[in-house]
Amino acid sequence: MADKQADTPAAETKKSFGWLKAIGGGMGGLLSGAIMMYASPLVDKFVKPTKPVANFEKVNEGTTVTFHNRTTGAGEGWWDFGDGSALEPYAPNQDAITHTYAHPGDYSVKLTVHNLYGDESDRTVNLHVDAAQAVLPPTIDAFEIKPVGGSYAPATFRIHTSVKNAQVFIWDVSDERPLEITSASLENQDRVITFDKPGGYEITMVAVNGTQHVEKTDIVQVEGCPKGMVTAIATTTDQATHVETLASDFTFCESYPPRATEGTFHVDRQAPAKPGYEITDVRLASSTGEAPHLQGKSEITFDAPSACRGAKNLKLQLAANRRSVHLTGDLVRDESLVNVNAPLPHLLVPVVMEQQKKTPVIRAAVPVAGALTAPGSAILSLPPLPADWIDTTRQVQLELRVCDKVVWHDSHLPKNAPVTLPSGRFLLTATPQGNQVRVDLIKANGAGVTGSGCEGDSRSRPRDARPPRR
Repeated sequence: MADKQADTPAAETKKSFGWLKAIGGGMGGLLSGAIMMYASPLVDKFVKPTKPVANFEKVNEGTTVTFHNRTTGAGEGWWDFGDGSALEPYAPNQDAITHTYAHPGDYSVKLTVHNLYGDESDRTVNLHVDAAQAVLPPTIDAFEIKPVGGSYAPATFRIHTSVKNAQVFIWDVSDERPLEITSASLENQDRVITFDKPGGYEITMVAVNGTQHVEKTDIVQVEGCPKGMVTAIATTTDQATHVETLASDFTFCESYPPRATEGTFHVDRQAPAKPGYEITDVRLASSTGEAPHLQGKSEITFDAPSACRGAKNLKLQLAANRRSVHLTGDLVRDESLVNVNAPLPHLLVPVVMEQQKKTPVIRAAVPVAGALTAPGSAILSLPPLPADWIDTTRQVQLELRVCDKVVWHDSHLPKNAPVTLPSGRFLLTATPQGNQVRVDLIKANGAGVTGSGCEGDSRSRPRDARPPRR
């Protein structure tokens, strides 16, 4: 057998080159690993953009709303205007986008954006949309002034009005009283006004709506008090709770996120009450039939409306402080092969929120005067209470005058209270009767004449009369 041949110089050279290639490849791998280890933070810091921040500003003009883009760091995204309309793509170079709502109401607007690396950001804003309406001129359809219990001083007049399209009322009474401006009871301004002294008085009411106004004026005459005339004056002070109610529309809207990886997306959206108001009831908006609503309960579950797609487990829940209502549920994607290209689930639930605002009010003292004979009776009609007042507490004081001299006064309504008048002694009784007070003067037994005219109740006692026991 021939001996093994020694390696040739060419073979030795080829073998050495293989070792060098292996060593060089190993060193290259180590170096590239080291470079990537230290270069990755530098790439993230100087190459990878910052995370996007979704932001926008809204400007309302009736049912048309303009959304000004204030977003940073985003490449694309979607606008969800909260009214069930199709999603609108977000463009980073678009300064503003305009959307017109079909109906006034409350909507929840959401902007979702992301960058090339998949970083996502979203912003949701609650939006109230009012209908753009022309400002109608106010009208005063009725303005009637009638005396209550005579026109002798002090004289009370009742004013009945009927007004349309008014935002504010201004009252001007020409007896040195300040102007009164009110926005309460806009369709009915019934009230009473009492004048203490004889004369002619001009009463003016101005109804204002925007920059337009209309006014009505009438003049009343107050005559002087006849000698010996008795006048009863009931002065009322009212404390109550003013209740303002409104019904507002709100549409809960949510779309299944296009980049969501799980088959179910949980929804939790909130509808806030108007500032200062509490929610008293929430019902699903429905054009036909009785719609589900809270009816005093704190929560209800309901089936998804026909406008919803893939919505399950829907529930409306009223917050404990009644300042908001939550809608929770799930959007479930159909992952079957036959529906792989089906539209993504979508939630659209319009509701009507009944809201209420309660404010304590105090009405300043209002006097009502009426003449009566002695003996005799008079009915005093007290100032009407506004329809939107509840829990009213009314205090009534009664005063009896002969001309301009006070002969009886108390903070409580009297019952058989002795009163001395120019024509003798009487018993005074005031009885509440709904929104009126009946005043009766009954001749006291053994009463005699103790004075005359408007001199008041100067009295003299016969010489043989004994003083009353104490």
